[in-house]
Amino acid sequence: VSGESDLNSDGRSDWAFVASSISSPDNSIGYVLFGVPPHIASNSSLWPPRLDELSGGDGSKGFVFLSSSTSPKATTPAGRIGPLASGCDFNADSIDDLIIGGADGVFVFVLFGRAVGVGWPAIVELDSSVGVTFVSTSDVHFGMTVSCTDFNADGHDDIVTSNYGQWALVLWGSSNWNNWMGSPTTAVPYDLDSTLDPAHGMKITCYGANDVSQFGFFTAGVGDLNSDTYEDIMVSNRGEQVTANANGRVFLLWGSPQWTTSTFSVDDLSSDHGIIIDGTYD
Repeated sequence: VSGESDLNSDGRSDWAFVASSISSPDNSIGYVLFGVPPHIASNSSLWPPRLDELSGGDGSKGFVFLSSSTSPKATTPAGRIGPLASGCDFNADSIDDLIIGGADGVFVFVLFGRAVGVGWPAIVELDSSVGVTFVSTSDVHFGMTVSCTDFNADGHDDIVTSNYGQWALVLWGSSNWNNWMGSPTTAVPYDLDSTLDPAHGMKITCYGANDVSQFGFFTAGVGDLNSDTYEDIMVSNRGEQVTANANGRVFLLWGSPQWTTSTFSVDDLSSDHGIIIDGTYD
């Protein structure tokens, strides 16, 4: 379930969520329910609509979105739909986007919001016609946690995710995102296992821990924790043994316009970069 987002630019908050079939748990379907005026929201005969009204409707009440687990299209991202992050304007067009992670750990998809009056179809295939796909081919733990925040303080929303056990990742939001790699990337997935240009994002790594197998298990934008007007992020390593009786460590990284490198290791974390919170055991 995602929070507030306005994907159809009508000034009302929309609601996105994912459902799996009891009979087919390997399949998942995403739903977006559009916000409505108070006089409709208070009328139970009009709102909320049934889910089959979304998939079989005209897109005016909301829509269904599909990945390859339920879509016949080969161009949609592989695997089931997983976590969602809303209220993120990744392509800096002043319209909310929806960040979609993969439950099977193989993709992150950015579904771009639409200007008022453009409209949505009842069924949206997650392909290059509606957004952009990011993938990691080196493991199966990519995109299982997603959030957004303006970590580099440039006024654009960034995506925070991870390929846990390897790295966490911040992708910089930009109005120029479609010129990555020298050409529009909407036609093919952007592979994050290749060298990441610091203009596009930053990988966060951890080498010194005794167990990095679960580094990046959870990531999130956490607001401005140190009151410096910049938005911060957190990355967990729940597998790191802190003492003989305590496991788990959280790295808080301070947001800043100074993040300009393509890779940063939390082994080099200083008070200028953030703080470490160790797990405890009583």
